[in-house]
This record gives sequence, structure tokens and C-alpha cells, in this order.
Amino acid sequence: MQARILLVDDAPELLEKLCRYLTGAGYLVSAVGTRAEAVERFAAEYPDVCIVDYELPDGTGFDADIASGITWATDNGADIINLSLGGFGSSTSLD
Repeated sequence: MQARILLVDDAPELLEKLCRYLTGAGYLVSAVGTRAEAVERFAAEYPDVCIVDYELPDGTGFDADIASGITWATDNGADIINLSLGGFGSSTSLD
């Protein structure tokens, strides 16, 4: 069974590149651009991994409803990795 990944970011170009890269690596990938969409998609798909941007147009990646989803996931056997990337300076392209 392929692992399911949910990407949450308000940068469409980044989502497109990540989707292409992760799909090419054999993952099932869903992508959304807001916190509200993330909560809805998480409840519908139960992804194995979520990669969530911190600053979203309708809140942050750590708002209570997302935190509740993460808590539920860990209580039901999911492994959670908190990875924070960002800031100013250099960047790496996935092209």
C-alpha cells in the first residue's frame, strides 16, 4: 500500500513541485492551500504524513483544530514528525 501524504501550503508553485517530486517517488499526494481545507482533507483521507506550512492565509499550521487532528492521529498509531523549514536566505529547488 502506498503511503498517503497531505501537503498544506499557500504557495502554489511549491505545492506543484512537491506534488510532482513525491508522486514520482511513489507516494499518493493531496495538496491544499488553507488551514480549513487541511482539516477537511485530513478528516476525509487520514493521511500517513502531513507536511504543513506554519503561516497560512486563514491561520497557522498549529491552530487548535490541526493540533487536535495530530493528537488524534498519534493516539491511533501515527508517527508524527514536526519539521519546520523556512525563513529568509538561501533555498533549495526540487526541480
